[in-house]
Amino acid sequence: MEKYTNLAKDIVTNVGGKENIVSLKHCITRLRFKLKDESIANDDILNNMDGVVTVMKAGGQYQVVIGNHVTQVFDEVNQVLGITDTTDSDNSEENVEKHWHNSIEILVPILGKVEIWDNGHMIRSQNVDVYIINSKNIHGISFVSGYEVYKGYGIQINYDYIKSIFPLIDHYEFVQPDGEVSREIVRTIYRIVDIYDDDKEYGHIAIKGLTDILMYILLKKLLVRKKYVLQENEINNNKIVKIVNYIDQHYKENLSIQVLADHFYVSQSYLSRYFKQNFGTTIKKYIDSVRLEKAINDILHTNLSMTDIAYNNSFANPKSFNRIFKRIYKMTPHEYRKLLK
Repeated sequence: MEKYTNLAKDIVTNVGGKENIVSLKHCITRLRFKLKDESIANDDILNNMDGVVTVMKAGGQYQVVIGNHVTQVFDEVNQVLGITDTTDSDNSEENVEKHWHNSIEILVPILGKVEIWDNGHMIRSQNVDVYIINSKNIHGISFVSGYEVYKGYGIQINYDYIKSIFPLIDHYEFVQPDGEVSREIVRTIYRIVDIYDDDKEYGHIAIKGLTDILMYILLKKLLVRKKYVLQENEINNNKIVKIVNYIDQHYKENLSIQVLADHFYVSQSYLSRYFKQNFGTTIKKYIDSVRLEKAINDILHTNLSMTDIAYNNSFANPKSFNRIFKRIYKMTPHEYRKLLK
């Protein structure tokens, strides 16, 4: 595509030209250059270039953040460089820690391989066209080393929206689709993504209609009543849900392991060990993830400053918010807002 070709040429020129590039990889959102001399790269020009979110320097790499179109730009850069093997990628920092939410999540793997951890079960992305994560399921994603960069789409459907359509949803869940139902879901999600990318002004109207179609498919063809015979791991999950529900409801307070241990009448050591064994992460990291989720909602749907967002969501200070956000999302909150708006 011509716009990516021109962008690729401009990027190569402003990182110092072909002769300054030692190697190139890409992850989900960025080009990762290893340059002979980073000082001759034109940071200001790249930062202000249409199609580039920002540039970053980390781990001996000169990183050009592109966003969702990084694969196309990567291919065009390799064409400019005269490289035909375009499978080099880096997934080492992109794992998604275990977490849960009320929303229904639908994943559509496109390229590469990941392992999806869902309530104690491991699913390999290459074995499914689409995967549904039900409400409150504890889940995470691990990227498989040695394979090309992973690309996929993920859509979360608000639980309250589902409940407004189907009030009995608390007693039901969705089974995994296959065959033509999978293809219907994939086609619908592709249309949602295309409209989101191409029409920022009126696209939300069409996206609302397509989301209704998606819900029709889920409710009509994949809805089943929940089974209430609790196994041991399900009982553990119920205990965990009580803990994470408390965190979700009190995330703006001064939460600590001591506060939680006192509330649930257990020792700090027991609570820390139990949470890590059953949820796969520490309590501190989970509290951070809840606050980040709330902060992202503020980033996307308000014009609040990052300082206000940090304090509104109980981060110790803006510097702490910035550090935690960057550790999880590999970019700053400002870069994230610029990428998605």
